[in-house]
Amino acid sequence: MEFLAFSLFFYFVVENKNVKKIILPVSFVFGIFCILVYGYFQNPDDLNSITIGIEAVLIIIFCIYYFFDQLKKTDNLLIYDSFDFWIIISFLIYFAGTFFLYIYAESMEKNANFTNEYTLINSSFLIIKNILLSIAMFMKVKTKRISKIPGDSLNMDWPDIQSLRN
Repeated sequence: MEFLAFSLFFYFVVENKNVKKIILPVSFVFGIFCILVYGYFQNPDDLNSITIGIEAVLIIIFCIYYFFDQLKKTDNLLIYDSFDFWIIISFLIYFAGTFFLYIYAESMEKNANFTNEYTLINSSFLIIKNILLSIAMFMKVKTKRISKIPGDSLNMDWPDIQSLRN
């Protein structure tokens, strides 16, 4: 569900139509893959490192593409001034920080030292992610202002100028 929610958010943030055409099928295929793995091939109580690893890689790729797309734009000088930046950076930091942790979690779940380290690392990155998401929640959504055409404002002011002259 986390991946599908992030994919939907990413779909609305990205402006490139070709990338939008890729996001939906990738999300659908990954969702079917997860249902098959958890439904038929694995015990639902066990942690599956394969699906978590694929989810992390896909989200990291989406995040890197977002930053690449922002670098190509010339109209936004302050990228951190938008809420979508903070959401993307929170997921990038979280999944980059916990990627190898989740990969090794399935094979090391019986090790007590690993369980303590897993809890510490996962909790730390979860707190960072939640702080960054809360920053995104407090950002003001900027609306695009429609600037007046100079010719229109001159025409509107013309009667006032004439009345001043009289």
